[in-house]
Order: sequence, then structure tokens, then C-alpha cells
Amino acid sequence: MMSTSVLRNSANSVTHWPKLKSGETVSRTEINGVQSWSTESSCLHTEDAGTGIELGMMTLAGVFVLLAVLGQTSGHFGPNIARDGKVTQSSLGWQGVPERAIDGNRASNWGKRSCTHTSRQTKPWWRLDLLKKYKIDTVTITNRKDCCHKRINGAEIRIGNSLNDNGNANPRCAVISSIAAGTSKTFMCDLMEGQYVNIVIPGSKKYLTLCEVEVTGIESNDSIENPCG
Repeated sequence: MMSTSVLRNSANSVTHWPKLKSGETVSRTEINGVQSWSTESSCLHTEDAGTGIELGMMTLAGVFVLLAVLGQTSGHFGPNIARDGKVTQSSLGWQGVPERAIDGNRASNWGKRSCTHTSRQTKPWWRLDLLKKYKIDTVTITNRKDCCHKRINGAEIRIGNSLNDNGNANPRCAVISSIAAGTSKTFMCDLMEGQYVNIVIPGSKKYLTLCEVEVTGIESNDSIENPCG
């Protein structure tokens, strides 16, 4: 629950920001001299003496109101959380190690040594372990430019917390119909929750090459320590 308190300024009054407790955030708007403070908390408190602001439980909707104010929702997707993860893939071809897809480099020519490569196999896959559960907003994939850009066609992005079938059985965010050679394409995953992000190509005699994978999202409540103690 997010609560709002309205404070009116007078000639002999002084406005102060409220004293915040652990786990609280506050935002302020002012219209025609009337200041409106919106306070959110992950902890349940009684009315805060001296401020007149009733503190309530933080809700996901409240979080996104705040993120929208900060410019961190659609259009400003936030930091790339893939860089801090660990990666693996189904096989190795031409020394195209899986770490190349999270090296922060979108270089898409093979000679730049920034693209992954599996061997030719049935259902090749690449998996990112974010180490914590996140609500995934976007996944951005950069495709190879100098060769074979159609190999990515039909690949699936899967997100979840299970390692069944190496993570390839998790819920599907998107099917990649195509990505133009040397370009990056962003897929919206609508806050699907998961620790693992997989890219897998169904079928036989397939190669999987990724020149960069970037992921944005917010840490899931299950992974956040209680700030209230």
C-alpha cells in the first residue's frame, strides 16, 4: 500500500522532508503551493509522529510508479545485469567460449573474438545464471555480421528457476524469427521471474552463435534481504 500526505505551506511554516526509516522511499510533487509527499515502505509502521505520513506495505505497482519517476521503466531499461552472471553452453566450437556473450562488447565480426560458437548439434543452447532471482524486463541479442546470420532464426528465449533440461524447459519469453546481420534486437519479457536465461535453437544439425546478450530487470522479492531486521 502506498499512502500520500498533503502539507500546506504558510507564511510562518517551514517544510521539512520526513525522516525515513530503513526500507522507505519518498517522492514529492508541488501544485499551486501545495506539496504532496508519497512515501513507500517495505516495512509496516504506525503513523510517523511529526510528519502525518502513514507508512504502508510496498507493492509492485508502487515500485513501478517510483521507477517511472526515475526514468527506469520502458525506454530506459536500466543496467545490464548479465555482466555479473555466469554462463555455460551446450558445446564448444572454434573456441567460441560462452563468456564472450557477456563481455560488454557488441562487436559482431568473428575475427573480433567477441562471439560465442557451439558445435553443430541437436538443440544447441546457451545459459546465463544471474545468481539471484530477477523479474526480467528485456533481453537484447546481438547477431553475427560477417557470416551465417540466419542461424539464429527460430531460437527461443526461456526464463525461469529450473535446471530441468539444462534450463530449456523454463517458460518462454520469445521466439526469435530473425535478427538482421550485425544488429541488436530487444525482446520484452514482461517481468518474467527467473535466475536463468536460456537461448536455445530447437532441431537438429544447428549452430548457436551469440555476439552479445544483455539483460535488464529488477531483483525479485525472494532475493532481497528484509531491511526491517
